[in-house]
Amino acid sequence: MDFDKIVSSISLTNPSWDLLVLLTFVVGIYFYLFRYGKDRAFLVLLCSYVSLALIEKLSLIKSATGLHLEENFTNKTALFLVGILVLSWIFSHSDFTFIHRHSTKKAWFQTLVVSFLQIGFIISIIISFLPAVDARNLSIFLKTVFVDNVAQLFWMISPFFAILLIKEK
Repeated sequence: MDFDKIVSSISLTNPSWDLLVLLTFVVGIYFYLFRYGKDRAFLVLLCSYVSLALIEKLSLIKSATGLHLEENFTNKTALFLVGILVLSWIFSHSDFTFIHRHSTKKAWFQTLVVSFLQIGFIISIIISFLPAVDARNLSIFLKTVFVDNVAQLFWMISPFFAILLIKEK
């Protein structure tokens, strides 16, 4: 795809998903950098993967619990985000030692990278819950960066590899 065409498709004057995605990145990175830090970002990332796995098995959960949940965008998104919150709370109140490490002052760049990739991963997952009809109406930018199969694979694996590359001192 042509990079100029993708960038020109971003419209901040006509509020759309583009603006929501941009605001989510800015607010999310702010909270990770100044409120939670690298270790919390690792925890939430782990919980995001687990929550996604549970959502992918929603039909199995429905049959085992007898709940009558419609598999639509709103329910999947809500269950995914609630799953992240609940799992984060459970893990943060457990005896996992990696959650309670003390980060160094140089960890801000690592936190920035991990939080950026993690927020992109969460946005990619939420956009993937959209019905195909609605996904076709997204801007070229969002389709290229979040909906495309290569983009989804990138958002799925890049946070994991970023964590592997970050070295503790």
